[in-house]
Amino acid sequence: MKRLLLSLVSVSLGMLVSTAAQAETLSSANSTSTPAAPSAVMPPATPVFVPYGGWDEFGPYSHSSSLQEGYLNGLASVIQARAMYGVAASQAAANLSLARLRNIEAATAFYQLRKANREYQVSLRPPKWTEEELARLARSRLPPRPSAAELNPDTGRITWPTLLSGPKFAPLRAQVERGFAERAAKGYLGPASYSRLHDSLQQLRELLAQHIRDYPEALFVPADHFLRSLTYEATLPGGSLATQITTASSPRQ
Repeated sequence: MKRLLLSLVSVSLGMLVSTAAQAETLSSANSTSTPAAPSAVMPPATPVFVPYGGWDEFGPYSHSSSLQEGYLNGLASVIQARAMYGVAASQAAANLSLARLRNIEAATAFYQLRKANREYQVSLRPPKWTEEELARLARSRLPPRPSAAELNPDTGRITWPTLLSGPKFAPLRAQVERGFAERAAKGYLGPASYSRLHDSLQQLRELLAQHIRDYPEALFVPADHFLRSLTYEATLPGGSLATQITTASSPRQ
């Protein structure tokens, strides 16, 4: 405190002495010399009070007045830095927690949206068919079996449609009749016999398709359906056994 007061006093005295000297110089110059043209005179620099420092090439600077003050200033700076670090760390932790919360909310929203989309896609699908419905659909897509008037189950005699009774179909027609006659006699067809009967029916359908433009639709369509019925009938047992299987497998109304 004493040093501060001494500094203030010394600075004040210096300013007074400088001002007095400048005033004395100006008065003597005015009394002895003749008036001359005014010249540029630099104004005196205004002194700047610096409590605990001085001037250097960069301007005024300051420093502690004692060792104790410097120690306390440094300790205060350290405490302030630690406090600022704590504040910054707490803010960083809060930001990290907020970012994690936003991430959880975004993930939850994503999974909820995906679940809703899956449920919507499932709702658009048609209902699954039961086994009974699938079996009924399969039976509905099978060609109808020939009637007893078209194919005698006991003898295997076939009553051919008008279009298939022509002479161009006679060789294949005879092979088909032999196959169904064997089926009626034995009640079944062996692998070789079934293969021959199936090939004969396929050749008969191909021959009929080659002349599709030669016959009217009213004759061609019944003939083609009849051959499809015979092809399906060849896969089933013949005779009384066929009647038992058909009765057992047919759905009750």
